[in-house]
Amino acid sequence: MMICPKCGTKQGDEKLECTHCGVIFAKLMPEDFAPSKYRRGTSELSAKRAKRPVSMIVIILLLLACIGYYMHSKLEQKRIDNIGPVAERPMQESTDAATMQRPGFEIQPLARYKIRAKVLSIERYRSGRWAELSPLDFALGWGPMSDNAITGQLNINQSNRWYHYSWRDAPPIDPALIVRNSANTHLVPADDGIRSSLFKVRKGEIVRLEGYLINVSASDGGSWRSSLTREDSGANSCELMWVTGVVIE
Repeated sequence: MMICPKCGTKQGDEKLECTHCGVIFAKLMPEDFAPSKYRRGTSELSAKRAKRPVSMIVIILLLLACIGYYMHSKLEQKRIDNIGPVAERPMQESTDAATMQRPGFEIQPLARYKIRAKVLSIERYRSGRWAELSPLDFALGWGPMSDNAITGQLNINQSNRWYHYSWRDAPPIDPALIVRNSANTHLVPADDGIRSSLFKVRKGEIVRLEGYLINVSASDGGSWRSSLTREDSGANSCELMWVTGVVIE
């Protein structure tokens, strides 16, 4: 059985020309009939054809993964949007905890602090003198400032270690209640596990934080001090918190 070196079609032994492509065998050189010639072409063609279904499978899997991620995100956002308000107020107690050390920083606990609150906004800091110590700020709300019907009427954002809120026409509640029921909190994770947990928190979720309100002294002479009341606003009114426990509800 002979095989056409041009197209690879099987031929009868007495054929003078290919029954498929018409090439005249007498005009071919002996090396043209080497098996590797047509086998190579057939192999290359088969490889190209084989790649097509593999590529389609990869594309389909990627599309399914994107759809799955989108649906999961939509369901998760719906869950977050349906989270109700927080009734508890932050708990602050006196402490005699010892001073703690971090490379370049001395940390003095001022008060034991626990808070359960809704996360109104999250801001991450990657640069600046304090970013390594405190990589995240949470704007936290409780009481009326954890009610979506109220916070939905406010424009809430953070920048440069400040927490900002505004409204379009009239405030949805007395501005004094906004001050008393929300706070910008600079977070200092106690270890890498706490840091990782803090980075998993999403805006709109309810989070429980436990630790200390602190003062920080830097080796270069700088200092950072926590507020010790929920009644203040403006400069120096933020809580600076050493976080030892995180629970996301």
